[in-house]
Amino acid sequence: MSAEDLRGKTAGRQSRRAAQSPPTDRKAQPSRASRKSRRTLGSGASATVVMQARVDADFAAELIERDAPALGLEGISAVVREGLQLVHKRAREMAAAAEYDRFYGGRPAPLPEAVIPADAG
Repeated sequence: MSAEDLRGKTAGRQSRRAAQSPPTDRKAQPSRASRKSRRTLGSGASATVVMQARVDADFAAELIERDAPALGLEGISAVVREGLQLVHKRAREMAAAAEYDRFYGGRPAPLPEAVIPADAG
């Protein structure tokens, strides 16, 4: 899919959406995805949800044409899943680092006896 295809696809959606429905107050009602995810969170069942995001058409085209093949990913969904997994991994690492900081009171964690600190000349 080229950048032109993506731009045309998004422009068509925007004009159809504007013509089909009058403006509404979206903040007043939870989205279908959020209602569904709340239902499935506690069920223990493995379910999927659809997530949407607006992405610049040129950036999206570059992701699909260059980045996805370089990473061995096929299709937009695979690219989005990979990105979300990286965000999730980064968040877990940041939470672990914050936990270390909280546990050690901001001081560095102690090294085992036989380990020489990297900054020891």
